[in-house]
Amino acid sequence: MLIILFFKNIVQDSDLKKKRIIAFIGTYNLGGSEFKDPLDLLDWLLPDELKGTEKLPEMYIIGLQEVVPLNASNILITSNSLKVDYWKNTLQSNLDSIGK
Repeated sequence: MLIILFFKNIVQDSDLKKKRIIAFIGTYNLGGSEFKDPLDLLDWLLPDELKGTEKLPEMYIIGLQEVVPLNASNILITSNSLKVDYWKNTLQSNLDSIGK
C-alpha cells in the first residue's frame, strides 16, 4: 500500500496537543488500473457534509492499494516511480482546488 500524507492550512502551534484538527482518512483501491488523464477526485476528497462550510480538512491521509497490477513482474520491480508520481500529482492538483 502506498500512503501519502498531505497537510493543508495547519497553523504552526507550539503545543499541538491542544489543537483540534479535521483530518480526512481514506483508502482507494486502484485495482492496478491505468489512468492517463488526471482524475477528478473532489467528490471523494471533499464529502458533501463539508462542501460550502469553513470546516475543511487540514490533513489528508490517503492510502492507495494496487497502484500496479498484482503480478510477479511488478512485485519484483522495486520502482514504479512513474505511477507513484502520477498519483502524487493527481492528488495534489485535486487538493489544491479545494477551498478556491
